[in-house]
Amino acid sequence: MIGTDEPRPAKRNALEEQAGSLQAAATSGWAQAGDVAVAALDEAGHVISSAGPAWHVVSCEAVVAAVLERFGDDLGDGDLVVHNDPYTGGTALVDLSVVAVHDAGGKRHYGITRMRIGDVGGGEPGGVFPDARLVIQEGDRVPVVRIAERGRLLPDLVRRLAVNTRRRAAYERDLMALSRSAEVAARLDPTPTRAKRRPWRVRREGAATVTLRGDLLREARRLNVRIVASRSGLEVDFSGTAASDPGPGNIPWAVTTAAAVEVLHAVLGEAESIQAMVRRITWSADVGCMRS
Repeated sequence: MIGTDEPRPAKRNALEEQAGSLQAAATSGWAQAGDVAVAALDEAGHVISSAGPAWHVVSCEAVVAAVLERFGDDLGDGDLVVHNDPYTGGTALVDLSVVAVHDAGGKRHYGITRMRIGDVGGGEPGGVFPDARLVIQEGDRVPVVRIAERGRLLPDLVRRLAVNTRRRAAYERDLMALSRSAEVAARLDPTPTRAKRRPWRVRREGAATVTLRGDLLREARRLNVRIVASRSGLEVDFSGTAASDPGPGNIPWAVTTAAAVEVLHAVLGEAESIQAMVRRITWSADVGCMRS
């Protein structure tokens, strides 16, 4: 049975409003078309509610976890942290995140916004460079950088982030729009409502092997996947998949997770939040393969 008693989004309408505002303020065509997300997280860094597409929402907890690992108790009210690192929960380098921190009576709440921006430097505009053999060739990698401390913006760091892009003014504008929406999300009451259970009384199992080809791969690569859908959730096994490609065609965790969530969403509809679905998925993969 796939269903959940986990929290349903309590503030989805407010977050959708922020996503709409972010979409309107964005400079890139991707973001203007809806490639944005906003989420509110509790003190433990768990998503309570979110608005936006799955490929952004699934990254939210991982990005906040990276922020907490880096700063821990040094985080304070009014802090803003920037991130786009695919190795710590991100997706493409052009998918920029801002995490805001709010102190609510001694408890820290977090808001996160994500947006696909127009450029982050690298060999080609837009963060897609088929000839890249290093991440730095695709663009400026931002693991975890604090751009505001206790409500005070650190303008030198903002300029440092923007200077390596082709559209500096647009980058700074998008960064400020992300920051404003993240601050609003962090101040939302993270107390959730309860979800209704929706059973999924089915067990299905399937496997496939495909050969991947394309401009982003130096040579054809084998991808094995075995999927088991059961009462406890979704098991996805990539054992036997080819080793990582030297180029930019490898698959970050957030991208494959988002694909699995879309499958569950097609079955469950709005019965569960995206993050609840993420917690129903277990992964297996060989170390160093394209998926890991």
